[in-house]
Amino acid sequence: VFKREDSPYEKAVFTLRGIDENSDYLITDLDGGELTVSGRELSQKGFAVTVSEKPKAKIFKYRKI
Repeated sequence: VFKREDSPYEKAVFTLRGIDENSDYLITDLDGGELTVSGRELSQKGFAVTVSEKPKAKIFKYRKI
């Protein structure tokens, strides 16, 4: 996730596709922290990312558990 210096947005929601809705996923923020989310939630509601600093880049990994 990249946030440019002149971006007015602090939050974005990313809907993931091609995942198993019947499984859980571990989302890891490479800056620290982990979160377990159902595949159904990721595909229907999405994954919300909030970035208040500008400019800023965030990297997340996700894997089926």
